[in-house]
Amino acid sequence: MNSQELKGENHETYERFFSKNETVVSGCFSMPWSNELIDHLSHFPLVRSKLPLRCYVGFSKRAEDGVVLDTVIQYEGMERGFVEKRWGEVFSMKESMEAQLSQYLKSIGAEGGYSISLLSEVARGRSIGFTETIFATLSYGIHHLESPDDTEAEAASGISEKSVIDLAWALSLAPR
Repeated sequence: MNSQELKGENHETYERFFSKNETVVSGCFSMPWSNELIDHLSHFPLVRSKLPLRCYVGFSKRAEDGVVLDTVIQYEGMERGFVEKRWGEVFSMKESMEAQLSQYLKSIGAEGGYSISLLSEVARGRSIGFTETIFATLSYGIHHLESPDDTEAEAASGISEKSVIDLAWALSLAPR
């Protein structure tokens, strides 16, 4: 099963997700050729293989400050279809993540907040870097939405590639 086959067989799920969210960013999953714990703790070159499966993080602007982590739609192989869950059913650290994302938005002077949803072609716990892929994609999405359009203004805003990487790492280390 790959992304193209899933879209063909479940086009209503994708259609609903993309129409619900104002902006959607995607990332691809990859399989590590070593233990994921070694990936985090070592300074050795890491070998990963890209998989033909994607995650989509959807953002909808809110007038209120802060982040609300809404729904997670993930493909369940045993169910042979997509299953919708609340964010907290998939990520035990939901409240901590919302707090960190809200604090990040506040630190860069963002006005308003976001409701964030997730569509994943893989369920969590399959040892293919699910959490890291989601956090990196989510962090990139916030960077994309909040970065000024010109380079000079972006440099003055404090939003940088490093701040996006730092945010992804902070999310991965969130208390569970």
